[in-house]
Amino acid sequence: MGRITEDLIRRNAEHNECVIFSLEELSLHQQEIERLEHIDKWCRDLKILYLQNNLIAKIENVSKLKKLEYLNLALNNIERIENLEGCEWLTKLDLTVNFIGELSSIKTLTHNIHLRELFLVGNPCADFDGYREFVVVTLQQLKWLDGKEIERSERIQALQNYAAVEQQIREQEKAYCLRRAKEKEEAQRKLEEENESEDKKKSSPGFDGDCYTDIHADWCVHQWFAYLLTPIKTPAVFPPQGVHSICYVPEYNITPICHGEQRPSSGTRNTRTTT
Repeated sequence: MGRITEDLIRRNAEHNECVIFSLEELSLHQQEIERLEHIDKWCRDLKILYLQNNLIAKIENVSKLKKLEYLNLALNNIERIENLEGCEWLTKLDLTVNFIGELSSIKTLTHNIHLRELFLVGNPCADFDGYREFVVVTLQQLKWLDGKEIERSERIQALQNYAAVEQQIREQEKAYCLRRAKEKEEAQRKLEEENESEDKKKSSPGFDGDCYTDIHADWCVHQWFAYLLTPIKTPAVFPPQGVHSICYVPEYNITPICHGEQRPSSGTRNTRTTT
């Protein structure tokens, strides 16, 4: 999981001598960031913020960036527009290719009176019937939508049909949200099945993992090593010169005793001697 840390920001602030509190432009794209955090506390003078191509699921912790003019959150996992009211000077917002299906959430941008450009292309909501008309009427301050200029005549025409378009948008939103919820449930179910299958595989006899769950096999191995590590009883005298201590394990290979096989007698143990 990528996180926004002070060190990460400093490494991307070389153009500002690694000073972060006075940064006006910051690029944190392709960092696998999953959550927006800390930036509004450490970099309050930011005017341009690039966060495209990450894993961000929610717009948050940017409300204190009063001077922010351009925010790029393209290619993330955002599902709704929110928490941008505090960005008073926001002029351009890029949300290209996210998962925004709740088109009515653009109403939160009515507070951003300086917003001139908005990009929503590549989101599910951009495929709704009446999408452009709804956005054009809802955000009167916009001049450009998805790279296309909004003509005055287009806005007037969209305003005339707004009531019907708004109802149409609500119905499509509802259908999308239900479909999206089912997709998430299905994805979660498949993930749980894969995890369960992996757990069963690891617990099956003979799996080359960290441990075994075959109790009988464990018992056999345990008994064998207990036998090997049992010291041989010898007289309480020092060994003859040149004779080393009793070896408690075979020299090279160990052949485990399986259930039903006869345990070797103590007379078969090996000793090491030197000549």
